[in-house]
Amino acid sequence: MGYNIECFKSFNIKEDSGDYHFEKVEYEDGNYIYPSALSEIYELFLNHEIEVDLVPTFGEQYYFEGLTKEQTEYIVSRLKDPSECIRIVREHNLLQLVKNELPDCLFSFENLIKKWESGFYVIETY
Repeated sequence: MGYNIECFKSFNIKEDSGDYHFEKVEYEDGNYIYPSALSEIYELFLNHEIEVDLVPTFGEQYYFEGLTKEQTEYIVSRLKDPSECIRIVREHNLLQLVKNELPDCLFSFENLIKKWESGFYVIETY
């Protein structure tokens, strides 16, 4: 199983007999947002001392169902509000930075920004 980009407009947390389920509402695949490009973009930001984790990554222990309360709280705490992501992109002029230094990753970054502008949370899973 590889890395996937997942997008959703909102979420519900349901509890059933002590198990928690994280339900992604208005789910879409993150088509055209490539995980390899996101890794390069993240490294670029770090190289410029811009420490932002705009797309949280969740490993295989997070299948989004059969979770504990603590795992559910952890997921929610890591999600970035789409409007906050847009604010950070503008504040740090990140689109221009990617355009200038990683033009091969620009397509993915622009698609990521479009998802945020449309109100989607964006996460990476594997």
